[in-house]
Amino acid sequence: MLMLPSHISFSQAVVSFPLFLSFSGLYHFSSLGLGLRYEQKLFFFFLFLTSLQILCLKFYSFLYFFS
Repeated sequence: MLMLPSHISFSQAVVSFPLFLSFSGLYHFSSLGLGLRYEQKLFFFFLFLTSLQILCLKFYSFLYFFS
């Protein structure tokens, strides 16, 4: 069962959304070959996954709250 962390606030989810878009865009452009090293691509990919996880958790808690 997925446990929702209570320390993630709505403002963190709002902040993570532009981060999600920017990091996914940077990872996409870096995969096109703009000269980023493998470690930098991996760093952007993990930031992308972290922001995606925060968004999914907040959306899940929003649905759980109104169900």
